[in-house]
Amino acid sequence: MRLIDADALIRSTDKESVHMYQIALAPTVDAVEVVRCKDCRFFEDEDYYGNCYCEEWGNITNANGYCHDAKRRTDETD
Repeated sequence: MRLIDADALIRSTDKESVHMYQIALAPTVDAVEVVRCKDCRFFEDEDYYGNCYCEEWGNITNANGYCHDAKRRTDETD
């Protein structure tokens, strides 16, 4: 399965296309964008052993992991 931005596809497609109807009726999924630990403001870089640390949860984590409390780092001062 591959998630797409169907609204962007509709905007970029010829309005007379027979496929517009198919796009509009295509099934959708309930998805949310996730913030990976490595992009989170609570993330601390790897230590000597390759472990990463989460300041929010106070435990070792995986840089490609994610959780429901993640907050995207907005700049380098966070």
